[in-house]
Amino acid sequence: MSDYNRVEHLKELHSNCKAITQERVYKAIQRLIKAQKSINFNSVASESGGLKI
Repeated sequence: MSDYNRVEHLKELHSNCKAITQERVYKAIQRLIKAQKSINFNSVASESGGLKI
């Protein structure tokens, strides 16, 4: 446990979370394109299941 670096661990968690979110958004955009729906912030957020911030 002496080698545990909290800052590096948090950076790694953030990177993983960011990558997962980007993948979800990309897939949501692809579904919207396939369904020929409009692509905007609100539609992508609702399609991907993400939150609007």
